[in-house]
Amino acid sequence: MRHDRARCRVGVSGRGPRREAGSILLIVTVVMVVGAGLAVSLLTLAFGQFEYAGSLSDVHRAARVAEGAAAQAERDIRSALSNYAAIPTGASVSIDGVAASYVTAPVHAQRIESDAVGIQSLLQYYRVEGDATVGKSIGRAYKLVDIGRTPIFQYAVFYSNDLEIFPGPTMTLSGRVHTNRDLYIGSNASLTLDTNYVRSAGRMFRQRKDDGSIPGGTLSVRESRPGNNFSDWAGAMDSDSDPHWVDHAIQTWGGTVMSGEHDVREVNTPAVPAIQPGGYYSNQASLVIKDNKAYFKGTDVTASLPAGTITEKSFFDGREEKTVKTTVIDVKKLGASGYFPPDGLVYAYRTDATSSQPNGIRLQNGAELPAPLTVVSPDPVYIKGDYNTVNKKGASVITDAINLLSNSWDDTKKDNGTLPAASATTYNVAMITGNHQTNGAGYGYNGGLENLPRFHENWTGKTAKIRGSFVNLWTSQIAKGPWVYGSDNYTAPNRDWDYDTDFNDISKLPPYTPMAVRTAKKVYWEWR
Repeated sequence: MRHDRARCRVGVSGRGPRREAGSILLIVTVVMVVGAGLAVSLLTLAFGQFEYAGSLSDVHRAARVAEGAAAQAERDIRSALSNYAAIPTGASVSIDGVAASYVTAPVHAQRIESDAVGIQSLLQYYRVEGDATVGKSIGRAYKLVDIGRTPIFQYAVFYSNDLEIFPGPTMTLSGRVHTNRDLYIGSNASLTLDTNYVRSAGRMFRQRKDDGSIPGGTLSVRESRPGNNFSDWAGAMDSDSDPHWVDHAIQTWGGTVMSGEHDVREVNTPAVPAIQPGGYYSNQASLVIKDNKAYFKGTDVTASLPAGTITEKSFFDGREEKTVKTTVIDVKKLGASGYFPPDGLVYAYRTDATSSQPNGIRLQNGAELPAPLTVVSPDPVYIKGDYNTVNKKGASVITDAINLLSNSWDDTKKDNGTLPAASATTYNVAMITGNHQTNGAGYGYNGGLENLPRFHENWTGKTAKIRGSFVNLWTSQIAKGPWVYGSDNYTAPNRDWDYDTDFNDISKLPPYTPMAVRTAKKVYWEWR
């Protein structure tokens, strides 16, 4: 019996290795299954995190694109208002290659507000919404913006491009001064800016643009503080030379002089096509004068006009170095014709006006206007003699290039280096005109603000008095002659130029005054 028990124990002991192998196999299998499950879980988690990261990236990108769409809506509203177009209620846009859209709607009624000096602006709130989808993520941006429209003739000086002011004789200028680009300013004698608004959306330079020199005269600017004191603008204080320009400008003038470094923004203005045939003005005008013929509300009325109302004259233009033909409009006779435009808008042009033959339009006998008047032409315009000086009314000229001829002009100027003598003349007119850029291809100095209206006589010792607004929105397309002093071009007048304060009152502005459009403030911004 003991032997049998012993064998039994030995028998049991003899099966041990097989049982251990099975146990190990089972454990390995369990570990493999668990490991595989864990690996699958880790992979699933990793892919989930990758997908989440991608989703989060899509969320942020959708938000940014939606914000871009809302910003585009704001720009499109400003552009439409400045170019006489309908306000967009919605549009599809592409922002950074991503399709997006926006919708807009006015909020509350339009209102009129006046600033501290009486300048009136029209303001309107607009709600804009930008939408974008990136992957499965949707971005929405909401904006409430206050868009302000200021009649452009409520600026004494407004330039879309660089503004240069460097008068030779002493000059005082009042009214608001603005450029959408850089300001270059100085004087060879004395220049006084009697205004609390000098703005540049770019930079400001107390030096010439053409050669970088600093004129030796004085420059004084009114402070925006009680007492209306004036402080000099030193040659070393500008965007280029003064590392503390932003602070020093505020300390010196109290907010009168501000540049892009002070967050001054561009203001939208009409584009060149507005004055071309088929553009806004030609389509609106009740009186169109084309190639010496008059069309009143679409009907040719030339034969019905008093004799001499529309004629043609040729004379030598020294700046263009050509004899030019002009359609001459006798303003007084037009007023007595029965065809003076009831809307106050005359659109006049010549189909033979080109850059190689810069023919144009001439206004004369306009000392007294029958009613407020705006004359628009894609060609050069010449004003001969006193203009709008009797019972002054709102008047403007919008043109490729504006030229001022004195009361003594008689069409006898020749290409022989001599200049006819000018006489004192007064022009009460706002002007929007072209120019060329200093140092542009084929050009040197463009003559600056002081030569924005072009002269053609010997004005030495004589006064050209202008009350109005000086606006440069485009480069001249027809009258491309460079600015040259002396010779058979001109000599400078005594400049008695200033802003017409009547324009502070919207009701006294010229007909069809364009608007300068800006964002007054962004009231609310949100994306989700």
